Formats: sequence, structure tokens, C-alpha cells
Amino acid sequence: MEKKLKRFFYILLENLSYFTIILPVLWKNKKTNKTCIVEKVSYGEEKHQYLVVVLPKSGITKKNVICFTHGGGWRMGNPMVFRFVGRFFAKFGYATILPGYRLVPKYQYPTQVEDTIKSIEIGIKALKKHQVDVTHLILAGHSAGAQLATLIGYKSLLHLNINGIVSIGGPINFSVCQNNTISKLIHRFVSMESYEEADPYNHMNGQYPILCIHGKHDPIVERENAITTIDKMKLLNDKSKLIMINKGLHANVIKLFWFRLNQYNDLLVWLNQFE
Repeated sequence: MEKKLKRFFYILLENLSYFTIILPVLWKNKKTNKTCIVEKVSYGEEKHQYLVVVLPKSGITKKNVICFTHGGGWRMGNPMVFRFVGRFFAKFGYATILPGYRLVPKYQYPTQVEDTIKSIEIGIKALKKHQVDVTHLILAGHSAGAQLATLIGYKSLLHLNINGIVSIGGPINFSVCQNNTISKLIHRFVSMESYEEADPYNHMNGQYPILCIHGKHDPIVERENAITTIDKMKLLNDKSKLIMINKGLHANVIKLFWFRLNQYNDLLVWLNQFE
């Protein structure tokens, strides 16, 4: 009973947290269009088949390109909403690709994986038109986007130089996704026949280090996703790291990208080791 009450309390906080996020996201996205080079590129006929590239107007100073895939339970969201992430990385000299993908329920796995890969490939071509030499990538994402990024990385579905993976609030170990919310989302996303194949945890190896950032009180995606991943990956690649945000929920961890959480420094330090 106590566990259920705690979950109810944190779900209530999660819902309230959206009101603290919406306006800053709108404001940050507006500023992104003014302070960065932002280009939207379509790669298919459907409205979600597009990507966004964001570059600093002052020029690229980092060799890694950040590929940040949006979340939304595989059923909603789009790259334009996450332009503020590109702005954050542009401040530190990174170019960013924001992939888009077709959504559940009309499309199930592996469509989202295929679209994300296509987005990244087209995004690299778009960056080259801006004279960006794309030689190394960091695959990253929030929530469902973290699942896609992690799976693509560890299944070696991109034949490119990947230096690391960043999972923010990601359902990357399906076996510990026990609550009704994430369980239903996963089962709408992937069929039982493909369930094991779509679980990133089953493919993790020491090829790439992973940084897991997770809200300690996340009521949507259990923090055990990050904990079990780092427990496994620390034995395979010692550059893997866990950052647990003490007052973090699920959606509010994106405040990292407008400097409202001090852990943004830890993210940058981790990324800098690959420069």
C-alpha cells in the first residue's frame, strides 16, 4: 500500500511538472531559431518523417555530433519540440541532429528504429552541406528516444564511428519496466515476437560506454533501468557512468538543457572525454 501511495504521489508531481516545462520549452525553442542555424529536412512522405539539424552560428568546435532522439512513448512528440536541446549543445560547440520517426499505434517496431537510422544518415548529409566534417557520433535520447538510441548503438545498426551513448530516463531494460504505464507503452510499441530483440539490455556490450541520467523518483520509467544497465556496463566498459537526479521525475530531467539542474556539468564532462 505504501508503495502504491508513493507512486500515486510522484505521478501527481509528474503531471504538475509539465506546467513548469511547457513555457520554458516554447521560449527556448524561439531563442534557438534566433541564435542557431536550424534546418528541417524531410526524408519521407509522412509528416513525422523529418529531422532537424542545429548548428552554432559561431562555428563547430567539437568533433562529435550529438544525435538526440525525442521521447513521447513512441506515440507522440517530434524533433521541432526539442530544438532547445540543439541550442544547449550549440553553446558548447556541438552540431546536433534531432531525428524524427513514425509513431505508434499506426506503426510498430522496427519502423521507429529504421526511421531514426534514416534520419541520422540524412542529417549527416545535411551537416556536410554546412561544411561539418562528421566523423564521430554520440547517440542520445530521452525516454523512448533513449531506447531507440541505445538499441541502434548496441545492435551496431549504424556503420559509423560512435563514441558513446546517453540515455536520459530511458526504458532500456524491459525486464525492470514493471509499472502499468511503461508496460502498456512497450507492448503497444513492440509485438511479443520482437520483444526480446527490441530490448536494448539484451544487446549491451563493451563496444561503447553509456551515460545513464535518471530521475530518482521517476514514476514512468523505473530508475532500475539505469541502475541495472550501469551495473552491467561497468564490467564491460569502465567509462560508463550513472547520474541520478535526486529530485528528478521523468519529464523534468530535461531541465538539464536549460541549466536548471547542476548535473548538466557532469554531462558535459563525460562528453568531453571523447574530444
